[in-house]
Amino acid sequence: MTEQVWILDARHSSVVHDARAFVKRYLNHFDAAGLDIADHNVVAAAGEELELAVGEAVANVVRHAAKPPGTFELILRAEQQAVEAIITDYGAGFDLYERAMPAATAEHGRGLAIIQQLCDDVAYHCSQPNKLVLLKRIPARA
Repeated sequence: MTEQVWILDARHSSVVHDARAFVKRYLNHFDAAGLDIADHNVVAAAGEELELAVGEAVANVVRHAAKPPGTFELILRAEQQAVEAIITDYGAGFDLYERAMPAATAEHGRGLAIIQQLCDDVAYHCSQPNKLVLLKRIPARA
């Protein structure tokens, strides 16, 4: 398993973009590592979904959970056919349950629903630090 850790600062306006870029860079390495995974197009599609899910999770941390000094952690781990993203923060926490997509006219509330639709598994551990764990499976070669 390969692991990479980033400490992110919620006070930076580019933090969501930066987190998505970290995921993309990490997955490019994962794809190039010669693991027994599906072809590049499948890895790219799964990567885009994980990238979006991590972006939504980071946006939620910035909005709801980043406490002074405003830093939180993004950990990416690769196994043979899956990538796990772990976002840690020190906010108040929340209850994780299956979220329905809000009405088209709603101004917020889509983040967790999007995350749950894009990831193969989502878990949340409410403690200090809180940990949101996103799992994205990457199919094996046929």
